[in-house]
Amino acid sequence: MQEVTSLAFNPDGSRVASVEFPSFVRVWDARNGHTVAQIRADATDVGWSPDGRKLLVTIPLEHTLKMFDFPEGQALVDLARKLAASMPAGADSQKPR
Repeated sequence: MQEVTSLAFNPDGSRVASVEFPSFVRVWDARNGHTVAQIRADATDVGWSPDGRKLLVTIPLEHTLKMFDFPEGQALVDLARKLAASMPAGADSQKPR
């Protein structure tokens, strides 16, 4: 049995995303309880975009946040990698003198 560690309703209340640690993010139809999407991820938290079309998922074991398109469940962007790629090399070691 999976442990549910996080729940989030989409803005209109029609869908619920749950994190079932350690292996799934599941999206449920709030009216009938049926699973409408499932994403394999070692996630700990989940949240919806304001328009209800994207899921933001925290995946600590990968040190990342991923954004998924809903309802397809396709990863759109790895936000931690995108942020790291936009940082100048050595930026964390630069100290003002």
